[in-house]
Amino acid sequence: KEFSFILLQISRCGYSWCTNQASPLSLCGAVGGLSLFFYPNISVAMYVFWKFIEGFFFSYCKNLVIPYGDIILYALSTGYVAWNAVIEPQTLREGYWKFLVGLTGNKIELLNRRLFDIFGYNSSKKFPHFIPRLDPRFTSFDGIWSVIHHD
Repeated sequence: KEFSFILLQISRCGYSWCTNQASPLSLCGAVGGLSLFFYPNISVAMYVFWKFIEGFFFSYCKNLVIPYGDIILYALSTGYVAWNAVIEPQTLREGYWKFLVGLTGNKIELLNRRLFDIFGYNSSKKFPHFIPRLDPRFTSFDGIWSVIHHD
């Protein structure tokens, strides 16, 4: 994060110094994009992406009023985290994962992610040996046992 912050500040100051303008969005985006070639990291990519969203919002949407915009933004961001926690938990940082495990009372670890593997998500990567205990009397899909018990 320190690298990203320093890179952002250097590009902002450099743009302001060269052009005497205070909106360095294009330069910051270019520097951020080029930095991914030299330092490929998901954290850096996400930082640059969210800084772009923030800059776009503050530059172009100052006077635009979106009804229930705060609720929509909250729903989208929590939905994104929930999607990652369920479908691709290995992509979350360990701190986020521990927070979600504590928040759900360890229930998030009990999801049957092998069902999503057939769609190419590799969802069970974090829990390769987890097999849920299902009661066959309440299982309506006959092929589910082959999916659950594949090895």
